[in-house]
Amino acid sequence: MKRVLVYSLSLLLLGSVSLFNACTPPEDEPPVVVVTSNSDGWDAGTSTFTGMVGDSLILDITVTAEGGFNTLRISKGSANLVEKSRDTEGQTSYTYTFGYEVVADDVDQDVTITIAGIDDEGLSDEKTITIDAEAAPVDVVKYTARLMYAPVLDKSSKTFLSTDNGNTYSRNDIENTTETVSPLIDFGYYYGNSDMASIVSPATYPSGIYDLSAWGTRNETLMKLSSMESGHFDMISNNTNFDAHWDMLGANFMDDADGDVINLAVNDLVAFTLDADKGAKKGFFIVRKIEGTMNSTDYIEIDVVVRGE
Repeated sequence: MKRVLVYSLSLLLLGSVSLFNACTPPEDEPPVVVVTSNSDGWDAGTSTFTGMVGDSLILDITVTAEGGFNTLRISKGSANLVEKSRDTEGQTSYTYTFGYEVVADDVDQDVTITIAGIDDEGLSDEKTITIDAEAAPVDVVKYTARLMYAPVLDKSSKTFLSTDNGNTYSRNDIENTTETVSPLIDFGYYYGNSDMASIVSPATYPSGIYDLSAWGTRNETLMKLSSMESGHFDMISNNTNFDAHWDMLGANFMDDADGDVINLAVNDLVAFTLDADKGAKKGFFIVRKIEGTMNSTDYIEIDVVVRGE
């Protein structure tokens, strides 16, 4: 009799458990956040965006929530960027397009964007986006078609060039004025019997052609002819590719640079550093044309690039 009773109670208990489980609704799965992007610099495998200051990341976000979508929250560190609520009660999915522009403060920082999808039951899913920010390259200073004329006796020819502004100057412009102009001058031109087309710094300009000893400042620009092909000059648009081309010269290339380059020819590419008082800025110039020799209408045409600041 006891065995029958125990067996009956076991069946009753099993039935109760089954009835309880049948009456208890299954728990909903937590939400699922899916993030995709077609932005340049986006790596879906690591959820990382690599971009420069000013670049934009566009994220397409979908939240699926069996328990009913409630909230989409997007934050950067501890700062809330976006918070969106459901459109209608009981909806189970939500889509949103989010845009982020890389700012200067992101450079060299650990920047993360967290995207959280939350359902009506408080369950959530999060995706973390890493921003790898790079500083935008600084543009170089470039001057094109600068004409430096052969020196003449009346000192009226535009023989000298400043990299401060790209302007050319005659001796009269520099000496017959109350303004202080000589500190601006970085290069001078002459055409010699043996030196032929030559560009020199004010500090080493041949006194037999022009005596500049009265100038208050005679900058000592150092320069040296490189072996780089002329096409390299046009590749230089910002400090990044400027530095790459400067490195191509070699670490000790400028050790024996001096104040002039003589016997210049078209397409010669010359490396230079400005006077120490002008920050010893680095640059290149390229010879585009040599017109004539020593007459007042004769000139050298150059393009100049200086590393940006």
